[in-house]
Amino acid sequence: MLILITIFSAVSLLFVSCDTIEDIILGPRNAPTIDFRYRVGASGDFVNATRGGEIAITRDDAVHVEVAYKASGEIKSIDFKLGDTPENITSFQTDTTHTFAKRFDFNTVGNFIFTTEIKDKQDPERNADFTFTVKVEPRCVYSVSDPPTNLGGQSTTAFGSFYSVQNRQVLFIAGANASPATIDFIYFHSGGATIASPNDAESSSTFSSVSSWSTRNNTRFLILPDARHGDPSEWWDDFVEGIDGRTTSTKVSGLDVGDIITFRTASGTKGAFVIDDIISGTLGNISIRFIGRSCQ
Repeated sequence: MLILITIFSAVSLLFVSCDTIEDIILGPRNAPTIDFRYRVGASGDFVNATRGGEIAITRDDAVHVEVAYKASGEIKSIDFKLGDTPENITSFQTDTTHTFAKRFDFNTVGNFIFTTEIKDKQDPERNADFTFTVKVEPRCVYSVSDPPTNLGGQSTTAFGSFYSVQNRQVLFIAGANASPATIDFIYFHSGGATIASPNDAESSSTFSSVSSWSTRNNTRFLILPDARHGDPSEWWDDFVEGIDGRTTSTKVSGLDVGDIITFRTASGTKGAFVIDDIISGTLGNISIRFIGRSCQ
C-alpha cells in the first residue's frame, strides 16, 4: 500500500502545470501593465491619464503621448491605435518593457479614442488594455464691431434710440412704432446712461408709445463684473452662453465707458457689447461695439 501511494504521488507531480511550477520557482507572474501619459502643447509636464478618462482640447492643438508597457514575461504583441488607425510600432521589443512616444495633431472637431493593448507570451496568455478619449472642441475667434453703433438719447434727433438685434439696425421712434416686434432694446438717459428692454416699465414711461406696442420684447441684461474683464474666451461661456443661469435684469443703468454688457433677447439670441463712448444727457448718445464669436 505504501508503495502505491508513493507512485501515485510521483505521478501527480508530473501533471502539475508548467505555469504553476514557474509561479512556484519564479514567483507569481502579474498581468502586463500600461502607463499612459500625455501633454497638450509643446511644453509643460506630462500628466498621467486615467483609464477610460477624457480630456478636452481645442482644434489644432497637439497632444504628445507616452505609453509605457511592462510584462512579467516576454511581450507577444503590442497594439496601439487612434480611432481605427493602428500605429506601426516597429521598434517594440520582445523583452519585458517598452515605451512608445508620439505627437498627434488634431485638426478636426470630434471625439478621438486612443486604444492600446499588450499581450505576453505566457501560458495562459495575460493581457492589459487601456482607452483614453481626446475631445476636440471648436477653436473660437473673437472680434469687436467697427464702426461702433450709436444710439441717441430720448431728446436727440441725431441718432435713433431703438435697436433691433435680428436686423442689426438702429431705428427712430416712428420706425420702432411701425415694427415693435423687431426691437430688442432701447437707449435713454435717466439718471445716467440706460439700456432697457421694451418690456421694462421705464421704457414705456420714457417713450409713451411703447406702452401700446402689441409686442414688447423682454430682453434680459447682465453687466459683466469688472474682475472678469479681459479675453472674451475667459468669460463668454459663463456670461453669454450661460446667461440663463445667472441673475439678469430688463434694464442696465448708470453705464460707464468700458462696461461690458451681455444679453439674451426674447427670441433666444445671446450676445455681448462693450460701451465705447457716452455723451451724457437726453440730447446725448451712447456708442457700443458688439463682441462677436466665430467657432470652427
